[in-house]
Amino acid sequence: MPAILAALLLSSVAPQCELKRLDACNGMNDLVVTRSFRTALRAFIGPGRPTWLIGYESRFEEVVAILQGPADASVRLGDGLVRFEACYPHVCPIRASVYLTPAGRIEAVAVIHADCPRKGCKGDEAQVLSIFRRRGGARAEADARTWARQSIDRAGRNFPALPERLERVEIIVRPVESPR
Repeated sequence: MPAILAALLLSSVAPQCELKRLDACNGMNDLVVTRSFRTALRAFIGPGRPTWLIGYESRFEEVVAILQGPADASVRLGDGLVRFEACYPHVCPIRASVYLTPAGRIEAVAVIHADCPRKGCKGDEAQVLSIFRRRGGARAEADARTWARQSIDRAGRNFPALPERLERVEIIVRPVESPR
């Protein structure tokens, strides 16, 4: 009898959220804590000094800090890509989204941040969209631009004192292959 009970319990356990099991993820908060996602994200973002937030050692750490905040539900895009997103804790106008193939390959990472790199923002700075993408990642880039405009509009409605303009878009093409 105990063996049957154990088998029943094991069979009812939901699959774990992982990079290769995106359908098991309830959102970015499930995904960002997995080793597979962090390894792939670190390889995809690559080396780089932090420039958006104060108190982080690397660009990777900045992106993870944003992705650990409040998350929206994932969105399946028409071409099979899945967008996961979240905002920086307590500062939701700073947002990030990650575009993944159904197999878990990162195609792009987009970050909305204020245009006041590491000098302490006053709150009236325009917004910048930084997009890390693969070569040929035009679909993810196009969605990231739309996502950013919608996010900035939503933030402007929720926080009327914020500037409601996207000042510029910077594209960082990532030539490296991320682990799968």
